[in-house]
Amino acid sequence: MLSKINSKKQKIKVEIFYGLKGMKTAYSKEFEYDKKGKTVRIMGARGTEFSERGLYDFFINNIYPKRIASKVTIKKIYSEDSRVNRDKYEKEAKIRYLPYNSPVTFLVIENLTIMGIQSKEENITISIESLDVAESFIQQFELMWKIAKK
Repeated sequence: MLSKINSKKQKIKVEIFYGLKGMKTAYSKEFEYDKKGKTVRIMGARGTEFSERGLYDFFINNIYPKRIASKVTIKKIYSEDSRVNRDKYEKEAKIRYLPYNSPVTFLVIENLTIMGIQSKEENITISIESLDVAESFIQQFELMWKIAKK
């Protein structure tokens, strides 16, 4: 009986990545989940002035076009100081803004949560595969979405 109960428990998979290369690896996991009818939620992304050029180029030239091609719904909450050029690069995304700036970004799609931490010392990215964790971040995102401004 105990083995049946334990087999129904959800397994959580957590990975930690370092540096720009690690961040690229972690964010590329999203494509396993990108499918038409799904929603990718992203909160906390900062303007280009806060990011390494290679990181910005990676998202604009690689990640974003793949999201568009997969026909997922894209919802993003950025800091107010990130408004510049967003409409030029991210026409298909639904974007709202909050008056804050954070070095932490999170992305959620289905049961995948990716947390990116950009610091002067080192970029750290944490990938979590857990439905409970993802649902918690989705609830936080949707609450902030209601508060954020267009």
